[in-house]
This record gives sequence, C-alpha cells and structure tokens, in this order.
Amino acid sequence: MKIVIQIKDQYGINNILSQIPEFNEIKNEENIEIEIVYTCGNFLKGEVFAVLVAYVRYLEALKKQVRIIYNPDEDCETIRYAARINFFRLLGIEFDEKFDRHDAVGRFIEITPFEGEKLWDIVHEVTKIFKNALDIDNAILDSIYHCFGEVVCNVDTHSQSTNGGIIYAQYLSNINTLKIFIIDSGIGFYQSLTSSKPYQQLTHEQVLSKCLEKEVTNGKGKGMGLYHTSLFTIENKGILKINSCGKELSKTSMSESIKDVPYWQGSIISMEIRTNEKVNYDEIFEGHEPLTFDDLEESRNEAKASENENKIEKLW
Repeated sequence: MKIVIQIKDQYGINNILSQIPEFNEIKNEENIEIEIVYTCGNFLKGEVFAVLVAYVRYLEALKKQVRIIYNPDEDCETIRYAARINFFRLLGIEFDEKFDRHDAVGRFIEITPFEGEKLWDIVHEVTKIFKNALDIDNAILDSIYHCFGEVVCNVDTHSQSTNGGIIYAQYLSNINTLKIFIIDSGIGFYQSLTSSKPYQQLTHEQVLSKCLEKEVTNGKGKGMGLYHTSLFTIENKGILKINSCGKELSKTSMSESIKDVPYWQGSIISMEIRTNEKVNYDEIFEGHEPLTFDDLEESRNEAKASENENKIEKLW
C-alpha cells in the first residue's frame, strides 16, 4: 500500500490527518510506503512533523514494514528546521545537515519519544529548559510543570498505547506563546472513559467535555490532570485542544467547542500558553497546590547528590 502525504506552507495537524488512512484501511497491509511531497516554502509548523513521526511509530507497533520515500531539499530553510527537530533522524531518513546544531534552548523542544518509568524525568528536563530560556512568571512555570506532567502521565496510564507517545514544543517569541504537543496512538478518550460504568452511555462529544471536569476518571487515576489543565488554560487566556478519534475539543477562557476532524487513532493534546499572562497558582489548584518547580528541583538535586555519595561509599 502506498500513502502520499502532501505538506504545504501553513499546514496544521488536521491537514496531515486528512491524508492518513484509518486502521481498517491498513489492517491487512503488511508493507506500507509513505511518500512525502513538499516543495520548499516559507513556513512549516513543527507539529506536522511530530504527528508524522507518531504515525510511523504507530504503524511499526502494528508490525507493518514501513518505507519512507522522500528526497529532501537539503538547502531549503524550512526543511532544515525539520531536520533540526530530529524528524529525519527519528524516521531513519538520510539528511546531510549543512548547518551547525545550535542550542535549541528558548526556541523549541525537539520531537521526543517518551514511555515507561522516566516520564517525569522528561517532563522535568523540558520544564527546566522553559525556566532557563523563557522570561515567564513562576506561577506559570509551576502550572506548566504540573499540567504538562499530568497530561504526559495520562498517556501512560489511560491510552494503552503500545509505543508510548511524542512530545514537541515551540516558543513563538513574537506573540509570547508557548505551544506544547503531546501525541499518542492509544485507544482514545472515548474508549478509555466509557470503559468505566458511570460513563458508558456518553457520546463521543460528551466524553471530551466530561474529561475536563473534576474527578472524572476511568478508575485508573484521580481525574484531576485535565481538570487543572483546563483551569490553567482559562486563567492564562490560552487554548487547550484535545483531538481524539475524529473529534476535536477546543477550550479557551471564552468558549468550549467540539467539531468533527480527520480521524487520529489515539489522542493529540495541545496547549497554547501565553507567557506574558499572569496566573493565580493557588486558584488553579484550589488551595491544594503541589510543590513548586524550584522545590522539586531542589529535592531532585538532593536525591541525586545522596545517590552519588552512596556510589562513592560503595567504591571505597
């Protein structure tokens, strides 16, 4: 089977998903070719490449033999950006990087696969980059850390993805906006929540709205992660989007809407955070706020120092 994916300037995730076959169309296919078609342009969104990496990893988890057909223009600036965020490396596509890999701090987080026991380590390291590179209020940083971490851990707890997930982030300094994307190819929100008896009669749209409410869970968590993330979005005047199995919820401080979108097996959660907006950390976590990022950083450093001391003692 051959899949042709056209990438054009300004394309977003749904533009790519509209070109990807659903599972029923590929389930009997053993070999899949993916041809990427792109003519050098002016502006590409990094999340487009993140979702393509997630899709290939999904196919490979299904034991498909995947072959990528693409001859990238190595002199194209927009394609160089795709190379810099590790698109070609993750897909095993040869690319002669005719540029120096300058530090990404303050501009983006490369496309990063995650799974297993080290989820919070990845969340912590990513948040540390935000802290060191961006001039943002401590309350925003602390909220990002906990909401981002909860969403990532939800992938591990609820999605039943066989190949973990993908993180990608980009900072747009001209509009003071930090965009974070968490992508998985698990069972999706509907199947996950309706596996719990109280929610079995909900429609797909009702499930997406319900998952933002307090203490709503399929029994495998506390049901607070997306609830707090929603409160943070409202307080920050940002945007929270959940794309899952053909539906997309968009939540802002002004409205909540759900629309039909091209199908994605699993979920794509995106957060647009206004780095120049103040938030009330106490209100977001309703007076039961977790430790701050600085407190947790100090605890981690102390634990690491203690671990190193123990290693030295064993050497002696």
